[in-house]
Amino acid sequence: MKIGFSEIIITPDIENRRRPLQLAGYSPRELCTGVHDDIYARAAYFEGDEKQINSHVLMIICDLIYINRNFADIIKNHISKIIPIIPENIMISATHTHHGPDYDGVFRPGGSVELFKGFLFPKPQIEELVLLGKKLNVVAKDAYAKRKKALIGSIQTEIPEKDRVMINRRDLFNFEKAKYPITVIKVISNEQEDKDHLFGIILNYACHGTVLPRQNTLITADYVGYVIKAIEEEYPDLKGNTLYFNGPCGEINPLSSELRNKMKIKGPSRLKARDIYQQVGTWDDAKRIGFTIAKYSLKVLDKIKCNEYNDLKVICRNIRIPIRDYPYGSDLKSALNRSFYKIKYRLISKLIKLNILKSNILFNIDKENIKKFVESIVQIINLGDLVIVTAPGEFFLELGNEVINYAKSIFPTKNALMIELANDSIGYLYTIEAYRKGGYESALSIIPLGGRFVTMKLKHLINELQLNN
Repeated sequence: MKIGFSEIIITPDIENRRRPLQLAGYSPRELCTGVHDDIYARAAYFEGDEKQINSHVLMIICDLIYINRNFADIIKNHISKIIPIIPENIMISATHTHHGPDYDGVFRPGGSVELFKGFLFPKPQIEELVLLGKKLNVVAKDAYAKRKKALIGSIQTEIPEKDRVMINRRDLFNFEKAKYPITVIKVISNEQEDKDHLFGIILNYACHGTVLPRQNTLITADYVGYVIKAIEEEYPDLKGNTLYFNGPCGEINPLSSELRNKMKIKGPSRLKARDIYQQVGTWDDAKRIGFTIAKYSLKVLDKIKCNEYNDLKVICRNIRIPIRDYPYGSDLKSALNRSFYKIKYRLISKLIKLNILKSNILFNIDKENIKKFVESIVQIINLGDLVIVTAPGEFFLELGNEVINYAKSIFPTKNALMIELANDSIGYLYTIEAYRKGGYESALSIIPLGGRFVTMKLKHLINELQLNN
C-alpha cells in the first residue's frame, strides 16, 4: 500500500476584490472583514495496488460549509484525468465551518429579505469557484505525487462527560444522545529509510462548525483549525499530513462556556431555546474544543497497530429520495403540519417550474423530476480496518450511530465511521421523530423521509460490501 498527503490554502483574497466577500452560514450576517486563520483543502491518497485502479481512493476535505454536488462531480472528473483514479473512488466533503466564503452566493447579508432573495436568486462566484476547483486539482495531484509505502491502523475513543465539547440541541441534558467516538487513523511509513516513522493522522468526530457566533466576521476554520494546530504542535513533521473529517452532526452543536454556565444555573426547566441557538462562543471556546478533541486523539495514538492493506474497495451509488410526506397522527397539530407540507411543496415546485427558485442549497433542482424525487449520492469505503460511510447532507447523529452500529455488527473486527456533507449537500437528514416535533431543520425540506431513506441505503451498501469481501 502507498499513501500520500497534501494540503493547500483556499483562503480567498480579501484585499484585491471586485465585491465584498459574503460568509456562508447563519442569517442574517455581516460581510467578511478579514482573516483570523487560513482555511484549507486537505487530501489523502490511498493506493492499494498500483496496477488495480479500482483500489485507489482519494479523500478530500475542505474548510467550507458544504460541497455542491454539481461542483464535486466536475472536480472529480477533472482529477480522474490527471491522476490514476476513477471518479467513483473520490470523496470530497466539508468541515462545515460557518465562517468560510459563500461561493454559491446564498447567504446574502442584510437581513431576512436579502436571505430570501439569496435562496431564490443566488449569485454564484463563478471565478472563485473555478479557482477553488484548480486548487483541489493541485492538492489531489500533490497527494498522489507524495505517496509512499505505508501501513495504516485505527482506534476509536470517547471524550468523557467531564470534558464534553458538544450537546444535542434537541435533548440538551442527555449526554448519551451527544456521544460519538473519535476515530483516530494512524499512518506510518513503510519505506526502508524511515520505516515506522509517523507519517499522517486522520481524525473523525461529530460537531457543528459553529463555535464562533454569527457576530464573527473573520474567516476561520473554527474549532477544526485548532484540532489541526494541536496535532501539529505535538508532531511538527505532520504539517500537511493531518486531516479532520466531520461526522453526523445534524443536531449536534458545540458547547460554549456561556451555555455550560447557563445549564448549571438555570437547569432544564428554565433554559430557553434561544439560550441554545444563540449561544456566543469565543475564540477560547474554539481552542478548548479543538485541543480537547486532539488531546483524546493523541492519548490513544500509541495503542494503534498499523498493518499492510492492499484490497481497498469503494461502492458508490446514485440514489433517488422520494418526495412525499410522512403520514402520522390524527390530532390538530399533525393535520396542520400536513397542510404546511402541502403548501410548502406546491410553492417550491411552482417556483422551480417558473424558473424563479435557482438555489440548490437543499437539493439539486430538476424541473422534470421535482414531483418525484431528489437525487443524491452515497459511498462506502473499505479502507484497511475501517468501514467509512458517507452522507450527502447534515445527518442526524441518531441516524449516524444507527448506521455505524449496523456496520460494526456486520464487520465486528473493523472500526466504522461516518463522514457527512460528502459529495453533496441536500440539507438536514433527520429522524421521523424529529420531523414530527418540527423545527427549523425540516422547515424548508421537501424530503421528510430523507434521513430514513439514506439510512436504509447505507445499510444496503454495507450488506453489498460484505457480499463482495
